[in-house]
Amino acid sequence: MNRLARATVLAFVTVVALSGCIRYNVDMTLAPDDTASGSVVLAVQTGVGEEMGVASDDEALTQLFGESPFGSAFVEKDYAEGDWVGKSYSFDSVPIDELADLSDIFTITHEGDNYVVQGPDAPMTQEDLDQLPPGAESKLSITFPGEVTDTNGTVDGTTVTWNLFSATEAIHAEGKASAGSSGLPTALLVGGAIALLLIGAAVVVFLATRKRGSSTPAADAAPVADAPVDGIADAPVADAPVADAPVADAPVADAPVADAPVADAAPAPKAPRAPRKPKAPAAPPAAADETPEENSKS
Repeated sequence: MNRLARATVLAFVTVVALSGCIRYNVDMTLAPDDTASGSVVLAVQTGVGEEMGVASDDEALTQLFGESPFGSAFVEKDYAEGDWVGKSYSFDSVPIDELADLSDIFTITHEGDNYVVQGPDAPMTQEDLDQLPPGAESKLSITFPGEVTDTNGTVDGTTVTWNLFSATEAIHAEGKASAGSSGLPTALLVGGAIALLLIGAAVVVFLATRKRGSSTPAADAAPVADAPVDGIADAPVADAPVADAPVADAPVADAPVADAPVADAAPAPKAPRAPRKPKAPAAPPAAADETPEENSKS
């Protein structure tokens, strides 16, 4: 029988009419580096010492659990909560293979990606349960770095808890030894997928908008009217009236300009203007009183 069960049975055997209670609680957190931190509480209700016929509750505690039941890695302090008195033993970053003082309840090993917690045997037998004083309390809570994958205890997040004063089979639990291997919650995975889809859609819309912006229609291009038509503004026209010059052979309005940006095209030379043919002098009009014959003689 392990120390926990022995202490319980001793308390009952010592005082059959024991009305007080016993508290034996272990709370620890495992770290990814094969260490553990936590505390152990050993306490009795006030008045148990008197019930047991000893000088004090502290002496009753010593008779139940022994003198300094844990090693040097555990820091002892007085414990008091309500009508509970006793001792607490805290430990910090203790290698899991140095927790031999708790080996009568459970052991911890690192196997692959998991921590494995295993009890050597059942904390209590049915006979032990029948002898427990009313209100006796013993809980073991172990928090894993990652997801709990298997256990016969009660799971809350990554913490497993057992009621040792009611456990009639060896405790067992397996959990991930690192937070990164615990796996992301489903809600987080779904949220991440939705976020990626939204980002992808935004990128597609941006690229499509940018592509449409680069294909500017002719209406958005620089106005053709702003581009100078060479050869017209610079040509001197004072000596040759434009009205008499034949310009129909080189129409400017029909020249295609939409397919090639005007600003980049080289100016086309204008065909030379045809010289104006001089007009023949007009014949003087005939006098009204002269006949055609007289005009011919003259």
